[in-house]
Amino acid sequence: MFIKSLKTFGTPLHCGDLDEFFATLNKFFANIPFDLSVNKEKYYQSLFYTIFTLVGLNIEAEVSTNKGRMGTQTSARSLCSHEVEPWMATGRTTGTLGKTNASINCVIQTKDKVYIIEFKLNDTKEAAMQQIIDKQYAQKYQDCGKEIVLLGVEFDQQQRNIGEYIQDKG
Repeated sequence: MFIKSLKTFGTPLHCGDLDEFFATLNKFFANIPFDLSVNKEKYYQSLFYTIFTLVGLNIEAEVSTNKGRMGTQTSARSLCSHEVEPWMATGRTTGTLGKTNASINCVIQTKDKVYIIEFKLNDTKEAAMQQIIDKQYAQKYQDCGKEIVLLGVEFDQQQRNIGEYIQDKG
C-alpha cells in the first residue's frame, strides 16, 4: 500500500499539492506499530528525513543560518542537535547551539520551490510558523530564484502521526 505511493511520493511536493503530500505521509506513519513509536520530536523529524532521502528528494536537516544552526544537520557527528548517551539511556544537549537555536528543522528543495519546515511535537503548527518568521529562516533563500514555502507542522502525540500543518509564502 504505502510502497506503491513511494514511486510518486515527490510528485505532490513538486506540484505544490501539500494536502496530498501530507495525506501520503499520514499513511506511512499510520503503518508504524505502536511499540516502535518514540514520543520525541526528533523521532518524527528523523523519519521525515529518512523518507525524503530514500525517495531521492533534496533534503537538508538542521540547516545553519547566519544566526546559528537550524534544526537538523546532516553530518557524521549527529543527525540531531540532541545526542544520546546509550550507556545511560539519557540525552544531553551538545552545546553547539549556544543560547539560541537558529537552526531550520528541515529544508526541501525541488526544481522551483524551497520548503522551509519547522516541526513541533508538544506545540502548535502556529508556534512552528512563528518560529520560522521570528528567526527569519527564509532570509537565507531569498535570492535563490525559487518560490519559498514556509511550513509549520505539528505532530499529534496521541495519534502518533502528523497532525496539522500551516503554510505561508516566504
